Amino acid sequence: MLSIQKAAAFAAMILPSLAVGAECAEATDASDLLAATEAVEEAWRSMDSERVEAAAAEANRAVACVGAPLAGEDVASYFRVRGYAEFLAGDVPASELSLLAARRIQPRYVIPDDLVVESHPLRKMFDTLAYRTIEEPTSLERPAEGELIVDGIREASEAPSDRPFVFQRLDREGAMAETLVAGVGEVPVYIEYTPAVFVDDPGPRPRTSRTLLIAGIGASVVGSASMYASFQVEKQWKASKECSVEPNCPGMVLTNQVLGGGGIAVTAAGAALGVGAVAVGRW
Repeated sequence: MLSIQKAAAFAAMILPSLAVGAECAEATDASDLLAATEAVEEAWRSMDSERVEAAAAEANRAVACVGAPLAGEDVASYFRVRGYAEFLAGDVPASELSLLAARRIQPRYVIPDDLVVESHPLRKMFDTLAYRTIEEPTSLERPAEGELIVDGIREASEAPSDRPFVFQRLDREGAMAETLVAGVGEVPVYIEYTPAVFVDDPGPRPRTSRTLLIAGIGASVVGSASMYASFQVEKQWKASKECSVEPNCPGMVLTNQVLGGGGIAVTAAGAALGVGAVAVGRW
């Protein structure tokens, strides 16, 4: 086992390499991750810190650059070996969280005795994690396109809030758009789906027919003028002594009747045309 001084120095070297996000020359797959995790385990057996560091960095790269969805067991293996590397580096709290993630994904997994002996502190910690309370997960909104995957679970709608997890996002064609290892309480950022808002379209607003409206206004003006003229004729007729006794001035009486009746009729027709202008609703 490393001394405290060596462990601290080793932690300074290995922890940056565990931050997923390295540039990818080419896509990796599950077989690359498997090879890296097996290399970490072999290096752990011999407590070879340099080999553990190199293999852990390779496992980290395999996850960051993966070109296809990872299965749950692949993610669990990754977190286990990450926990081994962190423990060997002296970062016990980080190791505990990584092993918790592995245990939650594969609750029935048993660490082989030839890898970690029964009396080893890491095994005791791993066994104790089985009894840790699971906190309420974080809800994930539906993406604008594609699919979310959390720790190998397809079409994920939630993520752990009390441990790290592997987050993957596929684009609309099903190709890998993003892979990252999220920390405790971290919520991945992506474009969320926004449902379309539909507003009832009442259709075009009815507009007054210009032709009918003008005709209606004209008819109303003519009708009003006719009734006014009828009123003036009747006034003149009644004021005349000669015409006050029937059947004198029959022409004025007839004119009064024609102008009055015609004015009423024309005014009514104008009103009808105005109503028709609104009803027709076109120009």
